[in-house]
Amino acid sequence: MASRRFWSDERGSVLVEYAMTLPLFLILLFALIDFSQIYLRWILAEKATHLAARLVAVRPPLCAGVPELNEPGPAATQFGASCAAAAGICADAGTTQCSGDDADAAGFAEILDAVGPLLPADLAPDDLLFTYDYADLGFLGGPYVPMVTVELGPTVEVPYITPLGQMLATFYGGGGALAERLTMPNMRATLPGEDLALGNRG
Repeated sequence: MASRRFWSDERGSVLVEYAMTLPLFLILLFALIDFSQIYLRWILAEKATHLAARLVAVRPPLCAGVPELNEPGPAATQFGASCAAAAGICADAGTTQCSGDDADAAGFAEILDAVGPLLPADLAPDDLLFTYDYADLGFLGGPYVPMVTVELGPTVEVPYITPLGQMLATFYGGGGALAERLTMPNMRATLPGEDLALGNRG
């Protein structure tokens, strides 16, 4: 009789169901909150990269070694000839690259002031990379017009704002970076420079 009463007693069953579903509900809730804010930061960082590329493209070079003028190449004819008219009219200046650590301090500070509010607060100067690539743009003897690329990453991280990271690390084993933050993918924007020799910071 007592055993029959025990097996038919449903008191406390709701508590068992609650204990089973609560972790799943919390994971879904935390995931919604965290991935929403991570996606927002991702969009802001992407916008910051495009804005930085636009600012860099219309200002003097941030990296040392970028030429000011299109120098004559092996097939140079006369000054004023289009660099794209034939191969070798303008000298190939190659690729010049620098990070925020190596860039012109005043120019980099200006770029960072403009895009900094869109980026994670703990961004390091070397998280921004600037590249000037030769392109057949402009004319012989005229301002050097490279393709300007701004790249963000690959070490920019976004912290969780809920315990989601710790919960995932508990379920999937271990802790480490997964429990604290996610790393953003590389972001890159490229634009043609605009008469860099004649640009200014105003």
